[in-house]
Amino acid sequence: MSRLAMIAETAAEQTPRGQTVVVLAPSAQDAHVCERVLRDAQLPAVFSATLDDFCSCIGDESGVALIAEEHLNTDALNRLTDTLDNQPTWSDFPLIVLLAGGEHSTLRIEQLLSMGNVTLIQRPLRIAIFVNTLRARLRDRGRQFAVRDIVREQALARQQSAADARRFDMALKAGDMGAWEQNGKQVYWSQKMYDLFGYSSDMPASVDAVYDRVHEDDRDELMQRWKDATSRAEAFQHKFRIRHPSRSVRWVETVGEPVRSRTGTSVCYAGLTWDITEEREANEKIEHARRQAELLDLAKSEFLANMSH
Repeated sequence: MSRLAMIAETAAEQTPRGQTVVVLAPSAQDAHVCERVLRDAQLPAVFSATLDDFCSCIGDESGVALIAEEHLNTDALNRLTDTLDNQPTWSDFPLIVLLAGGEHSTLRIEQLLSMGNVTLIQRPLRIAIFVNTLRARLRDRGRQFAVRDIVREQALARQQSAADARRFDMALKAGDMGAWEQNGKQVYWSQKMYDLFGYSSDMPASVDAVYDRVHEDDRDELMQRWKDATSRAEAFQHKFRIRHPSRSVRWVETVGEPVRSRTGTSVCYAGLTWDITEEREANEKIEHARRQAELLDLAKSEFLANMSH
């Protein structure tokens, strides 16, 4: 590797992505002239001696490519067009072609412009215009990378959100839980919520629909505790009975948390509800057995006390 190529490669490695000029310079003289102009303009560059290397550099995170028209015969033009066509969807890679002196046919200009995002610069060069054009294309390229990063972040966020949603859905199914959300008068229920309260899924979800199913002996307490929690934007948890249309009286437990905006304002409530009837019945049986055991122990103690007298 030549000293010039090593300097150019080192500079490119230290340059932000999308800000390197890729130059096709088959001869040492071409490289020397371009390097001097770009160095004076403080524009980092990578010099390629062959078209293959040039196209390979375009495939990396380069900023703009620079090529003289005389290097673009039919084969080179087709090869470069294929390279530019195979760029990622977010990339509109800028190519600058230095036109040879003299007149150019309309067909030739159309051929060059057909490669994509092409800027034609007439020679002999006016250095100030040439450098300003390079910088403008590099700024465009920098914006492309910024857009690419945003698109990638959004894609990752969507993937993460979808993964979280799948895990949450699996957890809900495993726990046999219904999910709900209330934002003002707008209410969302998962399908399990409709099943828990015995409603058809085509019925609009609402708080009133919950209260209509709540056991009349538990309704006032539930309404008051919900009012207290929401007025203070506090977490909510309560156990109560409902009258299911086909499963008679059921016990359910519900929990909810206020979802806040960045300013701290409570935006809505989100929570879970699940059936605890079997759990409650099991606990009641355990409690009944415990009381029966205590009564039996008490009866034994009284019997022994009486026998001792």
